[in-house]
Formats: sequence, structure tokens, C-alpha cells
Amino acid sequence: MSRNRKDVVTLFDVFCEVGATLDGGVAVILQKYPDDFNHEQTLKSVAQFSFPCGVDDYNMETVQLFSFVLTDEKSQYTYAFCRHTPHNNTCICILSGLPWANVFYKILNHISTVMNNRPVCQDFEL
Repeated sequence: MSRNRKDVVTLFDVFCEVGATLDGGVAVILQKYPDDFNHEQTLKSVAQFSFPCGVDDYNMETVQLFSFVLTDEKSQYTYAFCRHTPHNNTCICILSGLPWANVFYKILNHISTVMNNRPVCQDFEL
């Protein structure tokens, strides 16, 4: 019996940018798309798993791509694909019912390029 979700109707459930609070202590969702995604427990888990070693422990020199799996009350999987950028204390993540790691890592790399090339004063809209 597969634990992959059968109710998948979109490519992804939510895109999130996770970062540190102003005091630097806790990981929080900085932005998400769609804005009306309101599964609070899922968002809390994304914030926690995006920085498994804490928000202050990311002094890396290379891009880090990783994934984790959330299990719902029906024991079905939601896959999370994440990207940390060197010298940037944020993580971008895509949650999906589809286990397509290579596809989502390519999308995350493209989103990161777009986000890093936008003018500083411009808000990013997906």
C-alpha cells in the first residue's frame, strides 16, 4: 500500500520562505504562496525542519538542497524540498504530494535566482 497522497490536484501545496525572527532566535515563515494556505501545524513543521540545527548554525559555503517528509493523520506523505543559499539566513521550501525531487530542486534554484536578482525595494510575488 502506497503512502503517497491520492488527493494531489496541483503541482505543489505551498511555497515558503523561512528565516529568523528579528531577535535571531526562532525560524518563522517570512512569506508563503498561496497566501490562503492556512494549515498551521504544517507551516510550524516547515519552519522547524527548515533549520534543523537552529537559525544561527548555517555558516556554509555551498548551496544546500535537502528534503524531508511530513506524515498526515492518514499516514500519507507530503514531501518538502528546501534550498539554503550560502551567506543567506533564509531557506526556501516547496511542499507537494509529488515525490519529484529533481523537478522541485530545479524550480527552487530558479526561484532563488529570481529572488536574488530583484531590486532591493521590490516585494517578491509568485
